Amino acid sequence: MSFTVGLAIFAGALSVSLLSYIRATASEERFIRESIVLESAAYTVLAQLAVGDTMASRGSVDIGGRTVEVLTTPTSVRADLASDDAATLKSAGSRVGLNVDPEVAKAAGGLAALSARLRLDASAEDCLRQVFTYGRGGQARATSTPRAFAVAPGDQVDLRVSIPGQSSTVLWLRARFTDAQTGWSLHDYRRLQNVTPCKVQGSI
Repeated sequence: MSFTVGLAIFAGALSVSLLSYIRATASEERFIRESIVLESAAYTVLAQLAVGDTMASRGSVDIGGRTVEVLTTPTSVRADLASDDAATLKSAGSRVGLNVDPEVAKAAGGLAALSARLRLDASAEDCLRQVFTYGRGGQARATSTPRAFAVAPGDQVDLRVSIPGQSSTVLWLRARFTDAQTGWSLHDYRRLQNVTPCKVQGSI
């Protein structure tokens, strides 16, 4: 599922979250507050990219006095499960200890669906998302992750957002940049809980 969002990419979602927060039980409170922080950090990075700023691939954002870590990468650095050859996919999977059958991957059509087919836990799916994608948005395959980059219309990025000290919760987003006026089209939103940080061999 995809839908178009402008620079206020999460404004509607945050309004709903705030209303829910007022009605929340104690157990729901932490989940909603954490969602607001994670989504706000993601919005901040996407907004900076949209106005032409160059962003570091690894960085942090301060949200209400809380430091949020954001890993921002072009999808061009990922192996494409929809189109890359078996050798490329095998090499990418080996970097995070995953053996992915190309035919199973193509049939799944999405990372969440593939994770379910492979019966991966949240930690393994986090690893999956750090090396694989479905479609690079027309971008040519990159051989390494840039330390910093800017975006042009049509570029697609992956964001991995987490809170230091609460790394068990990770938010993944994939978004395509349209232009500075219309903003971003969101292609993937996935929140993973109880995550053990993934060890990736080589540059992400």
